[in-house]
Amino acid sequence: MNAAWELLAARCAALPALLQSLLEPEQRAAGLVCRADLHFAAAAAGLRFVTTGVGTSEGPARLLAHLLSTHAGRAARFVPLSALAEAACALSAAPPTAEAVDGHKTVLVVFSQGLSPNAQLALAQAGRFAALMVYTSVPASDPRVQALRERGGVVAILPPVGPPGEDRLFLRVLGPAAAQLAAAQFADAVAAHDGCPARLPIAQAVQAAVAAPQKAQAAVAALAAQLGAGGWLAEAELAAGGLGALWRRQPDLALAFITSGGYGDHCLGLRWKFLEGAGLTEPNVWDVLQVAHGPFQQTFHRPLLLCALSRGNSPGEQALLARLQAMLPRHHLLLQLPAEHCGPLALFAHDAACNELLLSVLRGRDWDLIDWPGRQCDEPLYSLADAAELQRPGPYPRG
Repeated sequence: MNAAWELLAARCAALPALLQSLLEPEQRAAGLVCRADLHFAAAAAGLRFVTTGVGTSEGPARLLAHLLSTHAGRAARFVPLSALAEAACALSAAPPTAEAVDGHKTVLVVFSQGLSPNAQLALAQAGRFAALMVYTSVPASDPRVQALRERGGVVAILPPVGPPGEDRLFLRVLGPAAAQLAAAQFADAVAAHDGCPARLPIAQAVQAAVAAPQKAQAAVAALAAQLGAGGWLAEAELAAGGLGALWRRQPDLALAFITSGGYGDHCLGLRWKFLEGAGLTEPNVWDVLQVAHGPFQQTFHRPLLLCALSRGNSPGEQALLARLQAMLPRHHLLLQLPAEHCGPLALFAHDAACNELLLSVLRGRDWDLIDWPGRQCDEPLYSLADAAELQRPGPYPRG
């Protein structure tokens, strides 16, 4: 194993304890106080929400918008960071928009683990909104956090608080998981303050996530045994390279997730995990019935690894997956990663399970998470922090 794999494995192993820590109130010298975002939930009556984030922060931002809409009954939607950058260019000299302070009382919620340069494009638009809320792992002592709070922003600081946080590796696994949990807690707090009697099963979903890695390891081991028995890979290849040996033998092997009931809309973070973490083409997410309407035919002659993100032991879903299994050719594989919960909070367990799948895939992949391809060559986009710079013609710095 290389240093990057070992570091990623250690971070994945730390995930259960991190999630459990977020179930407890934040400890302060003056006693127990709730996290800043949870305190704000009590004052958010009648407010609408716009959420945003980029990279692995997009998943939590999308989840929050969904939960605020479906569970708390609030008007909420996700917008990409580029939309806020474009708005800054178009509206820099214009009066407030329909989402401004004197408009629909909309809160801008920004997810950015390290307060990246691109996040500044959204933070600069805070004045057009009734309030600003930021989820980050940057410590409270950082001048950027202090400046946000001085401007009236609500800053929720989530583990792992840096530095070093999750530095060194291209992929982050702890911060996005913490942000997903915080998003569910905030949506639940908003619903509770609005008088909603139903509560999200957050504690149960966290416990399922704690158990998920061991279950995923068993599922991956069973798939490895199937690979050996079916002649896909020799035992020595599997022992040395895990599931990553599949890509050494089959370079054009595709990975796709199978979901049902609209759950695929919440799986962007899982797809991004394999794009960033293993250098794979971003996996598709197909509804189980959708497979027979194009994906199956398009991949029929190529090797394919299907990962079913099943939820709640639903008999209907299992029946559909059994039919899917029955139609697969020999060079298609089906791996099930089950979660106990049937709602969007199944994402907690699937996130932890996919970490184990990723570690197995990485064992045989030549993908460097410490010195990744294109490092420091992405400055024209990655370093963009001021929308006014969009008006400036090239050439652009490349690091």
